[in-house]
Amino acid sequence: MNYEPNDLQSDQYYLDRVNAKGAWDVAKGNQNVVIAVVDNAVLTSHEDLTNRIWTNEDETRDDGIDNDLNGYTDDKIGYDVADDNNDPNPPSKVKDEGRFSHGTHVAGLTGAHTDNRKGIASLAFNTRIMPVKCSPDTSDGGILTNAYEGVYYAIQNNADVISMSWGGPNMTVTGSNILQTANNMGIVMIGAAGNDDTDQKYYPAAYEEVIAVGATNKNDQKANYSNFGDWIEVMAPGSNIYSCLAGTQSSYGRRSALIKADDPGKSNEIIRKQIKQNCDDIDDKNSSYQGQLGAGRINTAKAMNNTVGINNFLKNSKPIEVYPNPANDQFKLDGPQFGSLNGIFLKSINAKTVKIWDQAPAKHAYAVDELDPGIYILEIHQQMVIHRKRLIIQ
Repeated sequence: MNYEPNDLQSDQYYLDRVNAKGAWDVAKGNQNVVIAVVDNAVLTSHEDLTNRIWTNEDETRDDGIDNDLNGYTDDKIGYDVADDNNDPNPPSKVKDEGRFSHGTHVAGLTGAHTDNRKGIASLAFNTRIMPVKCSPDTSDGGILTNAYEGVYYAIQNNADVISMSWGGPNMTVTGSNILQTANNMGIVMIGAAGNDDTDQKYYPAAYEEVIAVGATNKNDQKANYSNFGDWIEVMAPGSNIYSCLAGTQSSYGRRSALIKADDPGKSNEIIRKQIKQNCDDIDDKNSSYQGQLGAGRINTAKAMNNTVGINNFLKNSKPIEVYPNPANDQFKLDGPQFGSLNGIFLKSINAKTVKIWDQAPAKHAYAVDELDPGIYILEIHQQMVIHRKRLIIQ
């Protein structure tokens, strides 16, 4: 049938190229799925974004208190980790749309409000955007001085997908440790392969835990600026990309709006295989780059259609809630069909298992009174999927 939203623009060739219409026939995203846009800033008041911005339900706006004990005061709609405040928007003094616009550009491609007769359509359709600002107001927005702090914020706030359209040639211990933590929590991470037309590795994309995305043009050829190499995992359209900033035609290659995590219950392993195994082969159009463009150019319709069984299971599963959270001596679960549980694992932030429940105890109360205060990862194994939740023990 190929679903076509009413705000799909003729300039959005890239959605046709990845067969987005076919993917939308299967699913149109999920408002419970949160994609963190870790970038220079996001204009949360934009008419095509304002109704898709994530809200921290555990935080009270502007009361000066860190209500959810996540370490960030008043972070109701995201955070500015560079200036340490709760405003992830571009600085008000910026008049030039080109300055501090990159994050808004990425957010639009990733999750602009779709089918609203305004602006553009986005691949992720109904998902939520968590804005994380990583460039200080005093800068020109061209450098993310606090990028990994932004990734850490997304981890702390249970993002399902983290978009990282930035990077450089060097590995860091801090970056590696933070990304390992995100991976341990089941977060899907998408990284830009870089714009230097080289096979040199570009980080964070080249870290093992991250899906490295290179850029193609409208003819499925490697974009002339895109990096390449045996470390690339997939390719996606990245040239002359039209986003929600009015009139913006940009060559910000390697856009990371390719993952449609239809449900947070899908593990990152499932999503990664889902994307890679269903790419279109573009080797015949890139004879000079054999074996250096990953699995090929993404095809979202093939990826979604080839995992229908998992999608149906997830859609028929009641969302899992953990409460109270923070917990003191015990917590409870609400939502799962307990007969289908294959085990519940509590892990430290570095992925060490500290407690296992093989079966649901009476009244589904899970004792944690013997554990030290801190942040833990709760893994709930249910048939085909692993649900991961953050649990704070006080």
